[in-house]
Amino acid sequence: MKVNVLLAFAAFFGALGISILTLAGEQADKTVPGQPLARQTVHDPNLKGLAITDSEGTWGRHEPLKSCAPCHRDQAGQTSADKLPLVAPVPELCYTCHEKRTAQGGWVHGPVATGECLLCHEPHTASNKSLLSKTIPELCYRCHEADTLRLVANHSKESYRRCDDCHAAHTSPGRMLLKEDFLKTDAGLVYAGKNPSAQPRPVFVDRRESLNGLEGVEVVAVVDGAELFKRYGAAEDLVQTEVERQLQLNGIRILHRAEQTTKQSSLQVYLRLMEVPSFHRPGQVDALSGSFNLFLQQTVELLPSPGDEKRKYCTATTWDTGAILIWGTSQIEDGLKEAVEVLVGRFSKDYLAANHRSEVPTVKSD
Repeated sequence: MKVNVLLAFAAFFGALGISILTLAGEQADKTVPGQPLARQTVHDPNLKGLAITDSEGTWGRHEPLKSCAPCHRDQAGQTSADKLPLVAPVPELCYTCHEKRTAQGGWVHGPVATGECLLCHEPHTASNKSLLSKTIPELCYRCHEADTLRLVANHSKESYRRCDDCHAAHTSPGRMLLKEDFLKTDAGLVYAGKNPSAQPRPVFVDRRESLNGLEGVEVVAVVDGAELFKRYGAAEDLVQTEVERQLQLNGIRILHRAEQTTKQSSLQVYLRLMEVPSFHRPGQVDALSGSFNLFLQQTVELLPSPGDEKRKYCTATTWDTGAILIWGTSQIEDGLKEAVEVLVGRFSKDYLAANHRSEVPTVKSD
């Protein structure tokens, strides 16, 4: 009697459990009759799956996903939809199927060297055959800044959108992860410094002639020791303000970063200051000393080698001047105005000689 009751309860709860499990499996898989399984789930129809959209499918499906066991540890009584533990940590788990890349080349991509495979790859599905989490170049821009790549001389507008044309994703025998095939080309040999005959010829830049055709300058001021300005009562932006004011007084237009001109130019202003300890008063400061430098940076076209029609450019310093400064601690503003007048005056003289004054708007002082 007791045995019959137990069997009846077992049959009842067993049937109930089977029906619940079946419903859970159907809900998780979301199988649709008449559609290929790969369009619905990355798993077999009898397993709980991860739904994927119509844009994905077999193209971006990880091969081991036909079974969970190769990657995930089997757990008895697992009923949660949460991810199962991995049988080994990443990247060791990946290397059970994929060849270890770190031993293949002299240069190794950072995520490969640190074993961060999932920084670039999806473990289950993606819309591309390499299971990349984003498409190139967006994936690369997560770590590498697009604006920086645009400034590199060898990157054209098209090339920085196709990173994988020249760069390997994992390892490379050449610097900057350049592909072996690329390193064999003339451009690759020039980049690697192994084909001097194909490199651009030297360029001689005349200081004054390099200023010809400029429509103005952008001023970029850097103060090494800005805290001393504040300590002795001067405003932090005093250098930028004084240089721009003097340029305008001399009839030179100030360009802003967003402005586009035929010849982009940037007047770099670098001021370095340090305190001079007193000889007669220990612990006191008698003066400030340092250096004050102006240098103009422009985009310069390099002379191509014979037979090379590709135009090459670089950013170069085409004009510079400087002076050594010694100021009393109460003379910062007066000393700066005097130094700016002299150094900006030198630049203005050459600028106006190369660009006729009538072509440059003059701004009168208040």
